[in-house]
Amino acid sequence: MSNTINHKPPVLPPGSFSGALKGEVKIEVGALLKHAWDITPRILIWMIGVFIGVAAIGFVVTKIMEVFMPINPAFWVEGNEATIQIEDLFIFIISSIIQEFIMAPFNALFIMVALVNVIGRKPNMALLRYTLTRWRPIVLCSVVKMTTTAAGVLLLALFLYINIQLAIVLMVLFAIYVQLSFMLAVPLIIDRGLTTSKAIFASVIIINKAMFPVLMLMILMFIILMISAIPLGLGLIFTVPMLANLVATIYHSLVGCDVEELPYWPTEVRH
Repeated sequence: MSNTINHKPPVLPPGSFSGALKGEVKIEVGALLKHAWDITPRILIWMIGVFIGVAAIGFVVTKIMEVFMPINPAFWVEGNEATIQIEDLFIFIISSIIQEFIMAPFNALFIMVALVNVIGRKPNMALLRYTLTRWRPIVLCSVVKMTTTAAGVLLLALFLYINIQLAIVLMVLFAIYVQLSFMLAVPLIIDRGLTTSKAIFASVIIINKAMFPVLMLMILMFIILMISAIPLGLGLIFTVPMLANLVATIYHSLVGCDVEELPYWPTEVRH
């Protein structure tokens, strides 16, 4: 059975890693958004399957965390702020961070499926298993991203003494900036096999040299997600996978997806 997706995929020229680092690769907002939309239907079943599996793992992790780090039920009751203890808030934050680290490699499975899709190939279980073997640099990347975000937000919190509104705006903008700058780190780890430090460094450089179109794409994607959530959230079944495909599309158009060179393809479809 061929590993190529049945219908011919839309043409998307690959970028250049070295060119992207130099800021020489240009991307078009409309073309990339349309491409992500066009390629989403063909791996929708895979995305739904991965989502169900990751959600199940997340549920188990949450239940285990509730056993080892229980939180006072009053913490979740709206309007009962007086009963909330600082210990409960601390436990909630630490528990959330631990869960984020545990789930990071599983969330990367969505990126792998999207990377395979963007070059017109079908995913396979071997590629998903390979992604999980990269859990160390993926988790470390998550640690660095969260630490950077937290440090920046805490530093900007000093503006609370000057202007609360300004401080909140600066903190939100900084968090968004970090998320965008780290966007290509995980794809670089699982596609190019880079170390965490090299992947983060490259991602920050590449994204900052293409910040405006990437920001526009993410804003438009956010609007699409919000609109799709209106009818009982059913549209999210399509638009959430589209988000993963958009990240892969941005990555491929800037860096050039090299995932086909991984040793997990049938011999006849590998270069």
